[in-house]
Order: sequence, then C-alpha cells, then structure tokens
Amino acid sequence: MKKQVFSAVVKMTGINPYIEVPANVSQALVKTSGRKGFIPVWMKLKGRRFQANVVPIGKGRHVLYLNLQMRLPTNTKVGDKITIALAHDASNRALPIPSILRKALKEKSLWERFLQFPPSHRKEFIRYLQFLKTKDSRLRAVQKIITHVRKQRMWFRNQRKRGKRP
Repeated sequence: MKKQVFSAVVKMTGINPYIEVPANVSQALVKTSGRKGFIPVWMKLKGRRFQANVVPIGKGRHVLYLNLQMRLPTNTKVGDKITIALAHDASNRALPIPSILRKALKEKSLWERFLQFPPSHRKEFIRYLQFLKTKDSRLRAVQKIITHVRKQRMWFRNQRKRGKRP
C-alpha cells in the first residue's frame, strides 16, 4: 500500500491525545491489511517515523493515538493541526519466544496451548521473562508460566481482590 497523507487536528479523549483517521484512509488500510480491528501502521509525523496502531471506533472508522514518544520529539500538542503519512505495517511484531520457555513448553506438551493465547497475553509472558536477570529467577518464572498456561489463565485473573488478606 502506498502511504496515505492527510491533515488532522490533535484532539483529546480523557488523557489520550489522538487524531481521527479520515474514512477514505481507514477504508484503504482495511483493504490493504485485510483487518477490521486494530491495524498496525508506520506513520510519519514532522519527518519522523513511528510504529503505531490505528484503533477502530465503529462504522469503519479509526483513530490514531499519539503517545508521548511521538509527541515530544515532534513538539506536537493538543489543538495542533498536523500532517500525517500512514502506511500498513505488514512486518511481524511478535516478540521472539525465549528458548528456555519454548523448550519447557514443548517438554510439557503445552506449546500449542501457549500459541492459543492472544498475542497480547503471550507478549506479557515473554516481557516478564525478559525482565528477569538471573538464570534461577528465569527458571522460576518459566515454571510459573507453565502453571498458568496449563490452567489457561493469565496472571491478573489469579490475583487476590483488594482488601482481602490470605
């Protein structure tokens, strides 16, 4: 897909600055990507390139949230009229699965079950594992991940409710 260039005013919803993607650009992105939901894009703002996602808002329309890493280097503020270039990003954005996790999941015959988790959940497991420094802490984390994959649940679904003590 060739890039789609348009101008828009930066607006705010809650604490999130965003721009509305014109209907014709949304349609072109949907057609090129084959997706109707979140669509990964490359965007160019004031000469700088960023990876982002356009987010569906209904009726075939999308918005593009502008995070701090986009706004600071480009000096973009709410109320500014900006020119954006968007193009579908067909690259694979999945994080590589650490070999220690891949091997353990395959040994326990949980590899397929792990792949059934949504990409965002797999990403959370992988980021947690990458954050750890020592081999022992990584091994403990792998065991914890295996337990969660076996039970088909995420960390946050196992947390105690506020105010309750064990």
